[in-house]
Amino acid sequence: RARPLDVDLLVRHLIAEFNARGPRRVTEVAPEAMRALLEHDWPGNVRELRNAIEYAMAVGRGPVLLLDELPPDLRE
Repeated sequence: RARPLDVDLLVRHLIAEFNARGPRRVTEVAPEAMRALLEHDWPGNVRELRNAIEYAMAVGRGPVLLLDELPPDLRE
């Protein structure tokens, strides 16, 4: 929350981490999804961000992480 500019770097790091665990491999984040991630306040800090990315990796399909794959509270 204190360093909003780090969200982009953290998202890419977390995606790489979850890619290594498989089976889904995300190569990019849709602009709308990244915008939602950047605009969220992250009251739970990195732990909440990690959970959101893990959720999206689990429910989504394909190489692009989409807005619809993010947890519902991030899509509103």
